[in-house]
Amino acid sequence: MTAEPLAGETLARVVGADGHSAVLTARRPLTVGRDAGCDISFPHEARLSRRAVHLSWNGFGVVIANVSRTHGLTVTAAATTARLPSRSASGPTTGFFLASGTATIAGPSWPGSPFLVTVEVGGARSPPAAR
Repeated sequence: MTAEPLAGETLARVVGADGHSAVLTARRPLTVGRDAGCDISFPHEARLSRRAVHLSWNGFGVVIANVSRTHGLTVTAAATTARLPSRSASGPTTGFFLASGTATIAGPSWPGSPFLVTVEVGGARSPPAAR
């Protein structure tokens, strides 16, 4: 069993195609999108939502959620590609769980798009033992 992360411990590193990066901690989720207020921003990609991706730590790994209402996303990890459909106006978000390793997030077949994000997670964490 592994120890719980410290509040400021780096749990994952998120890097945009342009080299900008941000650190995910247990208490600091990240957003990716077109808006300049996002942790990783792609202001020149008009096809991307202002806030397209939400990244958070659930205690065991990174949850990659598509929060866009206009387009799907793809997540590729360990030679597997998952499509995350867009969120409906009242429905839940769709997501992907990454316990360790690397995942790449991209838009839906946008030729020439600068939107590409890599998520790097260190070692996997074990769930707490049952008491």
